[in-house]
Amino acid sequence: MSVMANNSTHLFTVSSDVLMASVIFKFIAMGIGVTGNIAVVICNIFVEKERTATSYLIGNLALADLLTCLTFYPVWIVEFIKTILEVESDQNLFCKLSRSSSWMLLFVSIATLFAITLDRYIFIVKPLKYPILVTRQRVLPAILGIWVTGCGIFALLGLNYRTYPRYRSLCYVSYDIGWSTTIFIGYIPLILLFILNFKMLTVARRQRRRILAETTTVDTDHTDDRELPNTSASGVRRILLAWKGVKTFFIVIVVLVICCFIPTVVGRTLLYICSETCQQVLYTDKPVVVCSPTGSGKTVVFELAIIRLLMNFPDRAENFKIVYMAPMKALCSERYEDWSKKFGPVGMTCKELTGDSEMDDYLELQAANIVMTTPVSIKLHAFW
Repeated sequence: MSVMANNSTHLFTVSSDVLMASVIFKFIAMGIGVTGNIAVVICNIFVEKERTATSYLIGNLALADLLTCLTFYPVWIVEFIKTILEVESDQNLFCKLSRSSSWMLLFVSIATLFAITLDRYIFIVKPLKYPILVTRQRVLPAILGIWVTGCGIFALLGLNYRTYPRYRSLCYVSYDIGWSTTIFIGYIPLILLFILNFKMLTVARRQRRRILAETTTVDTDHTDDRELPNTSASGVRRILLAWKGVKTFFIVIVVLVICCFIPTVVGRTLLYICSETCQQVLYTDKPVVVCSPTGSGKTVVFELAIIRLLMNFPDRAENFKIVYMAPMKALCSERYEDWSKKFGPVGMTCKELTGDSEMDDYLELQAANIVMTTPVSIKLHAFW
């Protein structure tokens, strides 16, 4: 974490090495995404002689991904480069453009993917009516409606996204709007995609059994009609091709669920819990007990409590004590090394009190502000 001056204020950001690595990665991803999606758009819309409704949907999906590469990556690359060079930028404008455009294009991509899945569903369930139900005259207005809805999402989020006053490139939106957007754009389409793919799997399996049963019946009767087996083989081939497409979309859904649904639920839950805890620790004097697994941020909450104490006692001459008690000496030594670097520059002294402490260490406890100790040591040497 580094600090950057900006109009006599300080904006916190990550280190320049991390930002440079992110810039390089975004450049590579942008190049691959732009090249691949341009190829898909040209192939499906301009090269194919017979453009079907599915071709327009696939081309629209590639177009949405292409615009994502041409908006999301450049905006973040410019912002990171400005951060590395310590150049000021309009953070509110950055948040509105980067976040709103990302959500808009994400909605367009997921909605188009849902339309493609619905197209495959109709092709499998109602193959005879498919040319009548899915036409160019119906698909193009649907694509237009997807983009109009996406523009509405862009306008709504653009009016509500804000930037944190002391953190660069960190944006937020109200809790209600954030959850509503996530549910509308992420959860509902994913659930519908899962239902459609499950139905396609069921229908394809049932049709395959029926076709195989008809083929077996024809072979048993020793009929000389050769058209029935050919028709059955053609039907099996069509079902297998549709089955292959269903499996592809099923894999996509699994990836989306693993990459988006689970991390979002876990992240939102932890964010809500941590937000409530941080509010209690940093802005109130209420006692707080934090029970959470290892690595979930209990030490950070303790550090916030120390910051709260420093806010109430700006004079470091005050003889206050902060006691950190851990079950093992190794944890005390780790906290001592870390907090000596963090809180030493602001005038706080740290002291480690364990079974290895010497007599001189006990004499220095009176002047120490932060004491790292174990339950046994604090019980034996609580005279301070």
